[in-house]
Amino acid sequence: MEEIEKKIKPPHGNGSHYIEGQTSALIVGESYSYTCVPADGYSYWWTVLGGTITSGQETATINVTWGDPGSGVIQMNVISDIVVVDTGLGGNKPK
Repeated sequence: MEEIEKKIKPPHGNGSHYIEGQTSALIVGESYSYTCVPADGYSYWWTVLGGTITSGQETATINVTWGDPGSGVIQMNVISDIVVVDTGLGGNKPK
C-alpha cells in the first residue's frame, strides 16, 4: 500500500471557513472525508486534483479517493449571495 502525506495550507478569505480532514497516512485508492463547518446561506463547490470526488459535491462534506502518486490539491469555494471565499488544501501524494 502506498501512503499519502498532505500538508495543509493556511485558510484564505475571512477565516470562518476552512477544510478539515485526514492529512497523513492516506492510502491510494481509499476514500477519505474532507469537511468544513457548514453555515446557513452558503453553498460549497469543491475541486480536487490528483483524486476523485466520490460524493458530496455542493455540500459541506466530500469524500475523495486518491489516485496515482504525485501532487494533490483540494480546493473549496464557499459561495454566498455576497462573496466567494477560496480555501485550499494542498500537499504531496505518495512518491
